Amino acid sequence: RSLLIAVAMASRAQVCCCSARPCPRAASKAAPHGSGKGAALAAASVGLQRRHHPRLDVAVCSGASASSSSGVEDEGLPEAGRLADAMEEGFNDFESVNKLLNKKIELLNIVAASDRGYAFASGSPERREVEAAVEALSAVGITDDRSKRALTEGTWRLVYSTNFQASQPPGGPKLGQVYQRITETAVDNIVEVDLPVLSTVRLTLSHSLKIGADGKYVITYRGTKAEGGLLPSGGDKGLRVPNLLPEALRPAAGAGSAAFTNIFVDTTMRISRGDRNELRIYVLD
Repeated sequence: RSLLIAVAMASRAQVCCCSARPCPRAASKAAPHGSGKGAALAAASVGLQRRHHPRLDVAVCSGASASSSSGVEDEGLPEAGRLADAMEEGFNDFESVNKLLNKKIELLNIVAASDRGYAFASGSPERREVEAAVEALSAVGITDDRSKRALTEGTWRLVYSTNFQASQPPGGPKLGQVYQRITETAVDNIVEVDLPVLSTVRLTLSHSLKIGADGKYVITYRGTKAEGGLLPSGGDKGLRVPNLLPEALRPAAGAGSAAFTNIFVDTTMRISRGDRNELRIYVLD
């Protein structure tokens, strides 16, 4: 911090009222030829301010009264302490972003080998490692509900789910990509599967959405639409295929409602916890 203050004071002493010319008052106190490390540091500081902080480009010399060419008195630079605080705040912001990025990369590296969760057995050290990484990431994420809600809207691709078991029933459909599309009023779970005879089919499981005051997303199943493969043009809304999906992707039984909470969300990643404690990790598609 003391170095930042020294740089700020040096730059203030070297910039004149209306231009970047050396200040006469400061020049009279400088070394004879402006040489030495101090002059170089001050010059570098001024150069950085002129490049990155245009509002700090003009300063009033200490103890002098000066005006711009338009006759309007120029505003002075912030005090050295205030400038140092601003610079330090910028460094802190960078550190926060860097910490967040590192934790996201760490989590993605862990789940990359999980085959979306199928390769990690229930209760395994790998699943505990994912839980720990999720907890660490959530601790540095956005907490404002309004911001989280705005960031949640979009189409997200599933990269990990604790509901996917280590083995699938033999002869079942081959699961392709899984997406979740969220708007203000609806949630669609979109699943690509290879079905016998029909080839690759895209199933859209539609749900209405209500968001509670506690930030919980309550979804109610409305129906399934199937498209692609050898289906007729326009798909077939009456195709009864949800039961062919893995249990984790089937519509909720009974009332047809389920709920989840976004425990982490930013511009590229979202992590949700369901009402049956299932953990799902998505990346923005």
